Amino acid sequence: MVDEFTSEDFSTVVFDEYLCVGLPQENVTRHLIRLVYNVHHKLNSHRLESIIKTLQPASTQSTILQESFEKLEEAIAASTTAAGEVTN
Repeated sequence: MVDEFTSEDFSTVVFDEYLCVGLPQENVTRHLIRLVYNVHHKLNSHRLESIIKTLQPASTQSTILQESFEKLEEAIAASTTAAGEVTN
C-alpha cells in the first residue's frame, strides 16, 4: 500500500479530502503524523512540504503531539540527507 502514495491522485484523496478534514481532533493529527512518518519517502517534495506545514503543531497542543512531529521532521531530514549522499 505504501507505493500507492506515489500517485498524486491517491495522496490528494487520503490527505486533503479525508484526513486533513479531521485535523482539529488531536487523535486524527497523531495518526496523520504516524502515516506520514511511514510513507514520507514515497511522497513528492511538494506534497510533503504541504503536509508538514499543515501538521505544524501549535504551542497549545500536547507534548506528545509536538514530540511526534519532531520525530517526523528528524526522519524526513535523515531520509533527505541519506538520499543526497546516495546521489553524490
